[in-house]
Amino acid sequence: MGGMGGDIGSWLDFDDIERWAAEARARDAVDARQRERWLRRQAEDEAAFASLLLGLAERRVAAIVTTTGGRHHVGRIEAVGADFAALGAAGGRITMVSLAAVAAVRVADAAEARRHRDHRRSEPAADARPDHGERTIGVVMSDVIGHAVERRPRVQVFAGGAQLGGELRAVGADVVTLHTDGDPPGLLYVRLASVSEFSFLDSG
Repeated sequence: MGGMGGDIGSWLDFDDIERWAAEARARDAVDARQRERWLRRQAEDEAAFASLLLGLAERRVAAIVTTTGGRHHVGRIEAVGADFAALGAAGGRITMVSLAAVAAVRVADAAEARRHRDHRRSEPAADARPDHGERTIGVVMSDVIGHAVERRPRVQVFAGGAQLGGELRAVGADVVTLHTDGDPPGLLYVRLASVSEFSFLDSG
């Protein structure tokens, strides 16, 4: 390569770099297509599961929701959001479980489970179903948390392997702030993306 003095010209071959870059871009394009197919499949699976949960919510069925962390929540599915299902339990406690954290759902009553199964078999095609109404909420979990901030309720949060609790103080784009009663008391910042379960213990 003319004009490239010293040792640089021995390895800085732009033709070779161009070939390397083209191959890298081709690999990236293949990886991107594979990731797109995976994400599309994941979205379809989540939509199908959300539809099942919605059916339980519409029928006011008591269910047992088991999370990927091995915890069990018993109650009626009150609503299904874009990324969560909300369960109402005894005492008015509401728990939001991330759809990504739901491992299994079991209908608590065997007879009702059979009725629900038969009902799903007789459902019309998805594009022929009526609007699900108030059981479907066009919001995400962070919207619900943000709406509750003003009341400062006491909450319990499972994030990763941690169980956390305190008074809800704020929510941002990617963080939930709690005030804890530890020794000493103080603010606790929880990464929102890590939250699998979020329970309101009182109305504040």
